Amino acid sequence: ADVGRAGAIDQVKTYSERLGADYFIVETPQDVDRALQSAPSRMRGAGSIVLDTPGISPFDAGDVAALRDFQHACGAEPVMVLPASGDGEEFVEWALAFAEFGVRRAIITKFDATKRVGAALSAAFAGRFALAQLSQSAFISEGLIPASADYLARRFLAARPGPVPVH
Repeated sequence: ADVGRAGAIDQVKTYSERLGADYFIVETPQDVDRALQSAPSRMRGAGSIVLDTPGISPFDAGDVAALRDFQHACGAEPVMVLPASGDGEEFVEWALAFAEFGVRRAIITKFDATKRVGAALSAAFAGRFALAQLSQSAFISEGLIPASADYLARRFLAARPGPVPVH
């Protein structure tokens, strides 16, 4: 649903092809329902559906209303996606605002390239979000990894950021 960003549609197509996933381009919440209804029967009930929405400001009423419309259109669970590093106070403010929206889990990206990951972790803690998954690769085809306590401990003890073996 992130059709307004330059190159977004081509990016979705490329990622989908590399992951062997089907995709639909939608512009409105009503398009979501139509896309799901037109999906081949082999896809219905066959796993998770990810709805990639444009990045929004949790402080902009119009952005929040549009996101809520998409959420209601497909009964989706909102999940916050946040880079590992950034302004800690800003991230906490975002997390608190998104918690009011109903977010309960977070995915943290750029975990492999960030030495100081406290901003994202502080935000997740402040919002009372469970850590769902982490990215430790710049390559989408390598996917996400579970945010396990074991992995986080090994990552924090590592001398440098970078991929940590997943056990």
